Amino acid sequence: MSNELIQIPEEMGQLKAKAEAALSAAQSFVVNSQQAYEAAGSDLKAIKARQKEVDEARKSITRPLDEEKKRITAFFEPAASFLNKAESILKSSMMAYASEQDRLRRVAEEAARKEQERLRKEAEKKAAKAETKGDAEKAADIRAAVPVVVAMQVEQPKVAGISMRTIWKARVIDAAQVPREYMIVDLQKIDRIAKESKGAVQVAGIEFYSEQVMAAGQR
Repeated sequence: MSNELIQIPEEMGQLKAKAEAALSAAQSFVVNSQQAYEAAGSDLKAIKARQKEVDEARKSITRPLDEEKKRITAFFEPAASFLNKAESILKSSMMAYASEQDRLRRVAEEAARKEQERLRKEAEKKAAKAETKGDAEKAADIRAAVPVVVAMQVEQPKVAGISMRTIWKARVIDAAQVPREYMIVDLQKIDRIAKESKGAVQVAGIEFYSEQVMAAGQR
């Protein structure tokens, strides 16, 4: 049994041989006279016809596959969409909870820091009074006895197999201030201007030019 999913008809294999022969002929063709130019044009038309033949042969096999793929994709799309929405909802809820817990943690830490500072200042005043009375030992004991304030513990949300990570992104707030090295030239838009104006419109930093291209019909 063949491992190939799609069986290519043997007669289609002849297209490759004909195409290879056309390439070999083109590589050895020398256009050095009007007669040779006309002969090359005749061969070019034949090649265009052969290209269409190859493309149609390819589509005769891929078109049914494309249609079947679309049908299968359409069948599974609703389920995938429902699950994606469910994922988004749960992630949003979990992230909101995690953000709130992080806010509460920061509030608790700030409250603990302020309380620690209050106790330190209070102890410093008492220690300073002791020092004015010449009792340096008592002053040192007062400073050493300042209790360490521990922030209220806030639950950190955890679920096995699920983790939070920080991703940095960027958004443009003033395009005029963005450095030039981060800009990308819109060549498609500029090419449209070149085509529509035939190079008559001037764009700073851009040179419009024309090229000769050859179009060949089919024989």
